[in-house]
Amino acid sequence: MTASTGAVVVYQGRFDADLPDVDGLRVFDDWSLIPQRLDELERAKQVVVLDPMSFPIESLSESAWEVPLAVAVPESMPLDGLAGALGEALFDRLTYHDLVIVGDDVLWDALARRHRFAAAQRLDFGPADVRGAVAWLVEHGGQMPNAAGTATQQQRDRAAKARFVLEAGAVAPSLVELVVRTPEGMQPHALLVGCGGGPWLRALLARGYTVVGFDGQESLVQEAGINYPDLEVRHLGPGLRMEVGTERFDLALGVWALGGLEQVEQVRLLRQMWQAVRPGGMLVVLDRFVPEDDAGWLPVKQLMEVVSEASAGHVILEDVQARRILGQPHHGFAAVTFVKIGPPEMMR
Repeated sequence: MTASTGAVVVYQGRFDADLPDVDGLRVFDDWSLIPQRLDELERAKQVVVLDPMSFPIESLSESAWEVPLAVAVPESMPLDGLAGALGEALFDRLTYHDLVIVGDDVLWDALARRHRFAAAQRLDFGPADVRGAVAWLVEHGGQMPNAAGTATQQQRDRAAKARFVLEAGAVAPSLVELVVRTPEGMQPHALLVGCGGGPWLRALLARGYTVVGFDGQESLVQEAGINYPDLEVRHLGPGLRMEVGTERFDLALGVWALGGLEQVEQVRLLRQMWQAVRPGGMLVVLDRFVPEDDAGWLPVKQLMEVVSEASAGHVILEDVQARRILGQPHHGFAAVTFVKIGPPEMMR
């Protein structure tokens, strides 16, 4: 991860925006943000894009995409025009840690449906109040907004986004492969255990999955309900019972769901996830791994034993995507992908 300068970078593009006079604000127009100065974006604390139509999206490095973005929507453009110009190139690449600045309720609802934005990603300022939007981001930029326009305790700083980008990158190959295997005209269905309040829900929804989520923290389940009120998200209580049925899903993804459990609890949880997956579907475990016992971490050998027991041996280890944890060179995490084998018990 590139070291941050702590500056808030504002790209005003072709507009002469009325910006607040505050310390630590770096302002660029479409002439001053030349290729030689793109590293300013990589080292920023956050980047505010007031003119996305002239913003050099295709020139951004992977490090620049780790920086939290706040993108002002050109509200004068029709929805189809926005989708064509910015949809795949920008909107679909935003994570839960990025904000969309839009004041028009109808436009926001349409964008949120099309790109599966969470409610917490909206910063409710219109084009007439660019100054207010930038001032809010300078003061509260490390936090997410809520429906009332005030800051919450949810973090959207650079470290949080960079960590999520790394985790999502480990899971992405399996998600892409599963979409490829899904019959044309059908949506892949995902069971997400450890769904959190929004980041992983958005990641799956944006890839075209339908999602049922579980989390062990009731506060996160409530947060998920606010962000995506149309989704089925439930609390995973002490008994770890989900009751989601048999062979209902193409994917069961566990995100940091196993490390704090006893081995018998891990088997109980994974057995339910395994039973919920169709033959040919995937079980993906994203967790922290070490080769031997270590408090708070999941030994690799234990994961293999648990999955084998939970699946009665009907398993193929398909892929392992390992990553180093930022700032902890001797520890890492991995997305471990298993494929369910055997005849289906029920027709799709």
